[in-house]
Amino acid sequence: MNYSLEELKKFFYFHNQEYTLTQLIKKFNVQPLDIPNFIELLYQLECNGQVYGNSRGNFISTHFPTFTLKCGELQISNRNHAYVNLNDGKKVILAMDDVRIYGGKIGDHVYIETEPTKHPKCMHGKIKKIITKADVPLLEEFSMEGVVKKNLLKNYYYVLKDNIEIPLTNLNGAFIRDKVMVNVTKSRNGYVARVLKVLNQASDKRVFILDEGVWKAFENPDLKGILTRQEKTYQNGTRILANYTYDEKNNCFYISPIKVIAKTNMDEDVVCLAEEYGFSRDFPEKVIEETNNIYIPNNLYEKRMDLRGIPTFTIDPIYAKDLDDAVSVQKLGGGGYRLYVHIADVSYFIANSPEIVNEALRRGTSCYLSHFVFPMLPQRLSDDLCSLNPGEDKYAKTFEIDIDSNGNAKDYRVYNSIIRSGKKFDYGSVNRFLEEGVLTSEVLPFAQDILTMQELSLLLEKKKKARGALEFETSEMKFEYGAYGNATHVEEEQRGPANKLIENFMLLANESTAKYAQQIGIPFVYRNHSVPSKTALYKLRNTLRTYQAKVRNINSFQQAINMQQYMISLSEGLSEEELKYFAAIFLRSLPRARYDAKSYGHYGLNYKTYATVTSPIRRFADLANHMSLSQYQNYGINSSEMNAISEMINSICDYISERQKIEDELEKDVNYMLLQNYASNYYGEVIEATIEFLGDNKIFARTINNIPGTINLRGAIYINENHSIIYNNQIYRTGDKISIEIIPSKNKMQGIEFLLRERGLERRRRNDKY
Repeated sequence: MNYSLEELKKFFYFHNQEYTLTQLIKKFNVQPLDIPNFIELLYQLECNGQVYGNSRGNFISTHFPTFTLKCGELQISNRNHAYVNLNDGKKVILAMDDVRIYGGKIGDHVYIETEPTKHPKCMHGKIKKIITKADVPLLEEFSMEGVVKKNLLKNYYYVLKDNIEIPLTNLNGAFIRDKVMVNVTKSRNGYVARVLKVLNQASDKRVFILDEGVWKAFENPDLKGILTRQEKTYQNGTRILANYTYDEKNNCFYISPIKVIAKTNMDEDVVCLAEEYGFSRDFPEKVIEETNNIYIPNNLYEKRMDLRGIPTFTIDPIYAKDLDDAVSVQKLGGGGYRLYVHIADVSYFIANSPEIVNEALRRGTSCYLSHFVFPMLPQRLSDDLCSLNPGEDKYAKTFEIDIDSNGNAKDYRVYNSIIRSGKKFDYGSVNRFLEEGVLTSEVLPFAQDILTMQELSLLLEKKKKARGALEFETSEMKFEYGAYGNATHVEEEQRGPANKLIENFMLLANESTAKYAQQIGIPFVYRNHSVPSKTALYKLRNTLRTYQAKVRNINSFQQAINMQQYMISLSEGLSEEELKYFAAIFLRSLPRARYDAKSYGHYGLNYKTYATVTSPIRRFADLANHMSLSQYQNYGINSSEMNAISEMINSICDYISERQKIEDELEKDVNYMLLQNYASNYYGEVIEATIEFLGDNKIFARTINNIPGTINLRGAIYINENHSIIYNNQIYRTGDKISIEIIPSKNKMQGIEFLLRERGLERRRRNDKY
């Protein structure tokens, strides 16, 4: 049967019943390889308002009187009003909260439920669905587009969210993160995919290692490479970054060296992995040339607000060199405060430097891995000219905010300034002062300022909780390094009051500036965070039922404050370690925040509008926003310069969102590598560990030397009533001491698994009944 767009349109025009995608595929005799094209046609019909995919995943015609929803394209005005223009000339006004709940973006096609108003051509509406393409059904055989991923725990490649495995022999030249077309077939053990074509390479450069005369891909040693030119002799173990092409006939890569990565052991692994993800410590010659030509004319001082007389300092990680934020605070009458957030004025330095801007955009963000920094900007900018180093006059954009005694921002100003930081504090020293009262000679001159800041931070923290913002008890791994970058110690880095102080101040500056940008109508990069989808909430409910017999209505989580209150009630009586694991469970249910040229709100922070301006040295989104503020200050809103900024912002948001995601994935992979490197020192040893969390057939534990790992217990029974696991007639609870052995791993980039050892086992209640 013909299944052109016109034939499908005619079919639905005369058939008023629901059809599943599988039924439609059979009815139109769609061949497996053509299923993606067939789904594309259905998607076009739905966007045109001629077909509707309902909540059951079935398709129905919209031509019959029983169907009352309207279809149109979502638009957002400069004043942040949402609307849809219908084909009949009528306009439907939507609530922005409704747009936030569905995670809508400009250009999305939506189905809406309308209600009339007094104006004949204007209605109010409520979003019922944002149109997306249907998932490819799991048939006996089909083809689809997807992104190659890798299961780090089990060391295999896969595509699609259902983990359809791609055997090594079926990769056909694809690497992790490549966009591919695959053919999927059903086998006895599940679905297997074969890459038909690489549609888009995640990177045109990959790292290869010379191993006993054979070049092997760093990502997977089973993938072989052949040099296209031999300019010099390479020693065994040499690692190179190379351009590559795939020879399908011989199942190998032809590689052209770009540079040698000359490090050793873990240092080399980290640098190689960063290069694979597109992060480098080296900059092109043109960028370095532009950077070296930047200078500061002294006569600009008079055009800036001179704030060098205000006590100012920075608080950062102890080894930080790129200091892009400093803070000052003053007490006002009536219990209020004036907060100054000073941010490095990077936009001034790169105003006439297109090569620097383009390279910063290509990188998208700085990346902090192990003891390396892979910066977005060259070192002369990031560590010197722009960095708010103590005792130096520095150019800044100052975000000045007046706050009343209830934590409400009452007045806001942004202007160019010159500041002088009096001290570079690290989080540890300020935390020791605030938590333990340790008053060192370094802290003493700023002690009162720090205490005043802490007062304001606690006020903002209280306001944040009342607003319903989500806060997850998480911690980061902190490594110590020996020779060649090998990890010699690991511990969890805790967030103290100093960390929260800076976080609260930056959040306030970011939100206030987003409101300001929206109010004056300048182009801006907003940080949006959508409400979790119904599918994600369904999975979260099922997960939580493992730990609680009764789970309240989880659909109410479409309001962040309801999720916050549920998490608070869930956390009663739990240990700090358990809270962290529950935080991870909730975090997995949330969509990723992303950058957009329009504001749709931020679910996690419960802000109606939010953007970031506090890290222009490290994030291109923040730098773009600084550039927009500078052009507005210099030329006004209707200038050609502002139009150029607007065009740039509209074109970059998807890209920098993806770069942020890639940076997060890279950081996770490096942490896996470092943990495996550290854990390898203890292979074959029986080590004491503490149970931190119990899952379904799993125990999550941490050894006495801070190695976290998973124990898989097939056939274990989880008991909801007393939160315990029964395995081999033994009862395990959180806090129990156990003996484990670390299972050696062939893959450096995977989580750590433990083997439960009965020898030396200690339990709090051996004779518990169950």
